[in-house]
Amino acid sequence: MHYRPLFFLLLVSLFTSVLPAAPLEDFAAAREAYEKRDFRFAIDTLEKLVRQGETRPEIFYNLALAHEQAANPARAILNLERTLWLAPTDRDARAQLEKLSPSTPAWWNQLPRFGTDLSLLVAVAGFWIVVLSWVARWRRLGDTQGLWTVSALLGIFVVGLALTSLYYRDLPFSSPHRAIVLKQEKLRSTFTESSPSVLTIKPGQAVEILSINGPWTHCRLPDQTRGWIASTALEVVALPRL
Repeated sequence: MHYRPLFFLLLVSLFTSVLPAAPLEDFAAAREAYEKRDFRFAIDTLEKLVRQGETRPEIFYNLALAHEQAANPARAILNLERTLWLAPTDRDARAQLEKLSPSTPAWWNQLPRFGTDLSLLVAVAGFWIVVLSWVARWRRLGDTQGLWTVSALLGIFVVGLALTSLYYRDLPFSSPHRAIVLKQEKLRSTFTESSPSVLTIKPGQAVEILSINGPWTHCRLPDQTRGWIASTALEVVALPRL
């Protein structure tokens, strides 16, 4: 879209304070190639930065934008997930992923997005509200027993909400077992080519890796369907070097 070259220009100015000279030159070259719609060169240059050990979320986010423009949504989704793995509260990456992901939104997508650290902080705060409320009630501090009861119930609700959000919305992106299907592939009941197909998985689908048996990977889909898929069709979100 028309605003993306401007986004790249602004991002390059930000990188001048956080990247050494050589990576900055490569990023500038990728930005220039993106503006000229040479998405292949932009992708190759950004991936070179990753191979050199640059693992900043901005690099993966821009890789995702370039892959999207190059009509490769599966790799765009992979790099958006990597962005969120490194920066769970990145709203731009979150919005872009929700736009590209072919998955049907699950109920937990309606939960508030706290962010991993904030979810834990809210959960701890809610826990102490519960503890202090019940201690005050037990010690009969003051005549506001009803208020302490309400405070305790509110604390329990806050703890439950924060932990649920943490478990369903934040932790999946930090899991080393999360992977993206990069090409259309059949999910099979066993790890053989001749086994019956459970269903066909589209590129961009996120799965959880349960085990690996040679060239086959046992995985679980968000709807809890399990099966085996060729390992060559998957790429793990977590980078080995991180």
